[in-house]
Amino acid sequence: MSSPVLISTDRQARDLEAEIERVSQALSSEQTLKSIIDGLPELAIEGVRRSLTTEKRELSKKLEAYRQVQDGNPEPMKELAGADLGDLLIVARLAQNWKQK
Repeated sequence: MSSPVLISTDRQARDLEAEIERVSQALSSEQTLKSIIDGLPELAIEGVRRSLTTEKRELSKKLEAYRQVQDGNPEPMKELAGADLGDLLIVARLAQNWKQK
């Protein structure tokens, strides 16, 4: 699943939480992981595991940045936004606790 660079709404945060849970289940459930890697060589299996682990870490980082900006600490989300002015405006809006419906 492709997720936005920044989370800008509570709905996106909930969707991201669900995606993190799906990745976690794939990593922890042998049956789910087996269905993904069935028939792949051992080297590819390790690559899939690393890929899923990296995806989970990146998604969790985005979600944590969103939660922190809601708590008044915009720095982690500003780091994710980089130099993109549109994304920085989203960070500023969230830091002010303004909602987008």
